[in-house]
Amino acid sequence: MADFPVTLPKPSVSSYSGSKTQAFIRTEMEAGSQRQRQRFSAVNQNRSLNFLFTASEMETFKDFFEVDINQGSDFFNISLDFGNGFTTYAARFTQPYSDNYVDGGYWRVDCQLEVRNA
Repeated sequence: MADFPVTLPKPSVSSYSGSKTQAFIRTEMEAGSQRQRQRFSAVNQNRSLNFLFTASEMETFKDFFEVDINQGSDFFNISLDFGNGFTTYAARFTQPYSDNYVDGGYWRVDCQLEVRNA
C-alpha cells in the first residue's frame, strides 16, 4: 500500500469534516418501538479535507494520485488527527479531487476520503 508523500503538507485543520458510516440497522415494527441492532464492529468515516500546495507540491500530489494510487482508486496510508493526535490510517478517495489556483502561487485541493476504522 502506498504512503501519502511525507514532503506534502498535512490537510488544513479547519477543513476536517465528515461522518461515520452507520454501524447499526433499524427495523420497523407493526406495533411498539423499533428494534435496532449492530451490523458492524468497525466502521469507516467519510471525510472532507483540503490541502494548500505550492506548484511543485501540486505536481508531487498529482503524480501520487495518478500513478501511485491508480487515479485515486487504491487505498493508501495517511497521517490524520481525529482528536487523538496524528495517527496513520488507510484511506482512499471516494471521488476525484478538485483544485483551484489561489493568489500567491498556491493550489487549494479539496477531496473526499473514506478512512478505515477512524
